[in-house]
Amino acid sequence: MPTVDFAGNTPQPLRTSELRDAFPIDATLASDPIGAWLLPKETTLVVVLAVLAAVRVWLFSAAFPFWNNVDEPQHFDAVLKYSAGRWPHAAGSRFDPNSAAMYVLFNSPEYFVTLAPGQGPLPAWQLIDQVQRPEVRTRITQMTELVNSESNSWPSYYVLAGGWYRLGKALGQTGALLLYWLRFLNAPLFGLAVLATWWYVHRAFAANMFLRLGTPLLLAVFPQDVFYGINADVLSPVVGACALAICLRVALAERSWWWYRSGC
Repeated sequence: MPTVDFAGNTPQPLRTSELRDAFPIDATLASDPIGAWLLPKETTLVVVLAVLAAVRVWLFSAAFPFWNNVDEPQHFDAVLKYSAGRWPHAAGSRFDPNSAAMYVLFNSPEYFVTLAPGQGPLPAWQLIDQVQRPEVRTRITQMTELVNSESNSWPSYYVLAGGWYRLGKALGQTGALLLYWLRFLNAPLFGLAVLATWWYVHRAFAANMFLRLGTPLLLAVFPQDVFYGINADVLSPVVGACALAICLRVALAERSWWWYRSGC
């Protein structure tokens, strides 16, 4: 958090003492009975919140059928391509035949149409031994003719998820189990987001126990359903919280102006 000098002089970072005035230390909580009681238990409570958050995401990831309407088929196709080393690829890339087959076999229509109980079509995966049936093959072929809008998206998540996908295959996961395995990557990522958020808040607002515990608590129970499917956005909270924490640490460490700029 360097000072700004519009006269052209070299900017100078704030002193640590000035930053500590802005971010008070834990000792100021001693006068608050609740804060003093929570302080030694804070780390344990936050870890518990992170675990509960991960379990919540894991449960809902298992509860929702494939494929949700937040571009889940497109994200899966990109993950499949990256897992095979085909990255990055140009815009306009069409669906891979393997991801198209997975889409057709395990697709649930409830995200786009309202069905009365017991009136849904027979799931294609029940015909998996008859995958050569003309209607199934036709749907797969039609899927491969579609353009994947996520083909040239930022690769960070797809590289990570591609490695996770390969690990699942190495462990013997196949079919729908492999798809759920890929979704379950969201659980530890969400837990990490809770921990990274707490690390930033407990440094930036050291004297405010309400924010230090309330922020990770809110994040742990926040009903953001993007984490219940295969989606590149699940990495954003982790990266964002870590970036804030790194910037704060750079500022508190009294690094040079150029170090500070590189950290941001």
